[in-house]
Amino acid sequence: LRKLAEQSQVVCGGEGFAMLRPGFLADYLGPVTFTDPKTAEVLVRRLCNRTSRPIFWDVPSSNPQALRLAQSLGFEPCRKLLRMRLGKCDREPQVGYLYASAGPSTG
Repeated sequence: LRKLAEQSQVVCGGEGFAMLRPGFLADYLGPVTFTDPKTAEVLVRRLCNRTSRPIFWDVPSSNPQALRLAQSLGFEPCRKLLRMRLGKCDREPQVGYLYASAGPSTG
């Protein structure tokens, strides 16, 4: 996270944070994590307003609040990502507070 923050615009508030960093084709929103949906919306909007470039946002499909927020801001699906694993997983990941992943290239 520190390494990502060095190359990102970072906003924090409540119990969470969001990052926006430049990419080759567009700026990239993520990671984004918040416990409060209203704070998430305010700070995601703030970051989106800081750029005139297109923005990519990898939204966890298991977080309906994140999906609603992305759609309300005009984001549309352009590809699907599938997380896979090898071996036993003792528990399912908890993504309720995750609004954006750091991206497939960062893990």
